[in-house]
Amino acid sequence: RTPPRAEYTVYLAFQVDAGNGDLLRFTAKVFEKNKAMAGGMVTVVTNGGGQQEEADEDDDEAAEAGPMKWKKGLPVKKPGKDESVMTFRADFTKLGLAEPPELDDQAKALLRMR
Repeated sequence: RTPPRAEYTVYLAFQVDAGNGDLLRFTAKVFEKNKAMAGGMVTVVTNGGGQQEEADEDDDEAAEAGPMKWKKGLPVKKPGKDESVMTFRADFTKLGLAEPPELDDQAKALLRMR
C-alpha cells in the first residue's frame, strides 16, 4: 500500500530596492498537506545583516477564519491539522561590496581576459 501523496502550496515574496532593482530579501513559505506527517512547523531564518524581525503577535488574530490575510507579501494562516509549514528567509545586505577573486594567468586565458 502506498502512502498518500503530500500536496504543497508555495508562496514566494521578493523585497526589491526600488531605486536600483537589487534584491534585498527573499522569503519562501511552504504549506504541506500530508496526513502522515501532520502538525509540524519548521522555520529557517538567515539573518546576514544583524537585523531582528519583530515578533508577529497579531498573527493569531489574523489567522482566524475568513478571507486570506497577508503580511509582508505572505499569507498569515494557521496550518490545518493535516498541514505543516516551512518558512525560509534570506537577506542580501552586502550587494555590490564583494571583491572578485584574483585570477591567475591560466584562468584569465580560459576566460579570454587580459
